[in-house]
Amino acid sequence: FAFLPGGMGIQFVKQYAQAGMREKIPLYSAFTVDETTLPAIGDAADGNYEVGFWSPDLDNPRNEEFVGAFRQKYNYWPSFYAAQSFDAIAMIDRAVAAVKGDLADKKGMIAALEKADFPSVRGKFKYNTNHFPIENFYLLRIAKYHDGTFVRRIQKTVFADHADAYAGECKMQR
Repeated sequence: FAFLPGGMGIQFVKQYAQAGMREKIPLYSAFTVDETTLPAIGDAADGNYEVGFWSPDLDNPRNEEFVGAFRQKYNYWPSFYAAQSFDAIAMIDRAVAAVKGDLADKKGMIAALEKADFPSVRGKFKYNTNHFPIENFYLLRIAKYHDGTFVRRIQKTVFADHADAYAGECKMQR
């Protein structure tokens, strides 16, 4: 298992493959291999595993729309950072609409944001009492797409509706 985001992860995954380790011990990681690092890692990432809450192949209409529009505009795969950003803007847009544009209505904005009533690229989405998302986590495998690019693909759901284990200890008041 590895947790090496960014440049550290790029070098580690390449060296892991160069050393022949990939064939002996499958590489599992979190936030090490994603759509921002895959172009630099290339073939060395093929077949590795990652765990995440989102993937370009997540099967729901909003995600399909998002991934298609993103790829058409930028000509590369969106990352989970892009997916989170897209969700955040959609949620803020719905909250502003819920208060009819009255941003001085702070209680209304907070209530609308806590409700999280927006079409998420992750599918169903809601917040726990401590404002951490309750969401699925997936085992993802890195695979070459038909256009030669690499992308993370869902293999199975690891956690369904996973909630932060410490939510009950949070002292935040609603």
